Amino acid sequence: MSFEETTQNRQLCEGRVLLEDLGGGVCRLTLSNASQRNALTVSMLDELKKTFASSAQVRAWLIQGEGQQAFCSGYNIETLKHYEEGEQLPDEGVHEALCALEAHPAPSVALVQGFAYGAGLELAAACDFRVSDATGIFCMPPARLGLIYPLGGIRRIANLIGMGRARWMFLTGQRVLAPQALEWGLLNGLVASPEEAHAYARGLCQNLAAGAPLALRGMRASMRYAMEQKEDSQVLQRLREERRKAYNSEDTREGRAAFLEKRPPRFKGF
Repeated sequence: MSFEETTQNRQLCEGRVLLEDLGGGVCRLTLSNASQRNALTVSMLDELKKTFASSAQVRAWLIQGEGQQAFCSGYNIETLKHYEEGEQLPDEGVHEALCALEAHPAPSVALVQGFAYGAGLELAAACDFRVSDATGIFCMPPARLGLIYPLGGIRRIANLIGMGRARWMFLTGQRVLAPQALEWGLLNGLVASPEEAHAYARGLCQNLAAGAPLALRGMRASMRYAMEQKEDSQVLQRLREERRKAYNSEDTREGRAAFLEKRPPRFKGF
């Protein structure tokens, strides 16, 4: 086997993160690890962190898994090992990547088809919106794997569906199908077919990308602080400064003018 073939095979085993510009500020991010149902790997988590740190021009993210069998089946448990004191645990790498997604200025939409298990479900929960077709299956299996899920991940799920339902998911490991996920608030949209799901999610991203970037960033930050119950003086002052910038921005003037002139606004992000 040649060096190129060996490198390619190793990349396939480690998975990849694929990016595609859909136009209008929308970027599609695809988890590509189909042989392992798009499970997250260390290299994929590193790619996610780098991507969110270096894509300031993106105005909306469409996040999906490769193929229709799985959105993301979680962290690749085949790579778990004995961890020494002080060594980073796998869920800490997941948390860092998802914090980078949440901190990015642009809102995000998860298109869930097939399995969304463990860290895959947490990734969907870290997005601003979740859309699925009839194939969506959601599960939190740590109790069946002998693992203790981290506080941040439990909080992400509980903020969406309440602690009572979160207890049920985490402690029983039972699957939740798409209709029930919609009823619980885990999903924002449920459509019948894969084609409709893609169209729905892409349309939602286009709608989000048309919004004023400063306003979206500030409100999403406020929502994060509200969910984490961070109301100390420094946080409130930081949010007030973000609001002041938005009030004084070119985008606010453009939004007001567009409203009065009965036309779509043309936001620039400043």
